[in-house]
Amino acid sequence: MAGRRRKHGIKPADVQEAPTIDSLLPLIAPVLQGQRVVIFNAPVEACSPGLTRVLAGVAEIRCMMREFAPVYGEWNTRRGAYRWKGLATAAYHVGFSWPPGPRQARHECLATQAVWRYLLDTAQPAMAQSA
Repeated sequence: MAGRRRKHGIKPADVQEAPTIDSLLPLIAPVLQGQRVVIFNAPVEACSPGLTRVLAGVAEIRCMMREFAPVYGEWNTRRGAYRWKGLATAAYHVGFSWPPGPRQARHECLATQAVWRYLLDTAQPAMAQSA
């Protein structure tokens, strides 16, 4: 959590009055029920217990980082797979312009959306079938 605080400039006082994920769950869960959810780094983000509870009723979770890797095309010969790239690299690659000022979670959502749309628009075979 400390790394995210540094990255986004969030201080404990900024979230002191914020609702907990559990208090928001009754509002979020029905919206996500049965839907596809795209997460930039699903293997890492899915480790959050709060997020796990939010995503319990989701029909499908897609990891955009994995799906973007072949598009960027940097092969890792040691692992025999494409290298995963961070959101900033993926967003830059698809022409997303970050809003000025410190990066915020909503900016990351917009960047993720831009990369996902790019992947769908370029009709990656596996994605085109599941879109």
